[in-house]
Amino acid sequence: MMNNKFEWLAQTDVVSLLEENCKLQMLHKTFKANEFMKSIISNSPEIQKKWTIDGVEAEVLRENKPWRKGKIKLTLEFCPDEPESPLDDIRKA
Repeated sequence: MMNNKFEWLAQTDVVSLLEENCKLQMLHKTFKANEFMKSIISNSPEIQKKWTIDGVEAEVLRENKPWRKGKIKLTLEFCPDEPESPLDDIRKA
């Protein structure tokens, strides 16, 4: 049975990709969001869909647990240092 509930990976989790044709070439150890998106965009639409929507076959090794097969997918999220003020909408009016 296929589970579609994705879980966040910890920084110490190890990922091993199983789909050879879905590996991305990482540009640098650190990169800007637009550089990352360019590397995704430079791949075929099928590969883009796999990485961002469907997920790519992989195994994950987590602390004190055995290897588990499943899928990984890519998302980029942002959390600003200072949250927006609830008063911002009022000030703009």
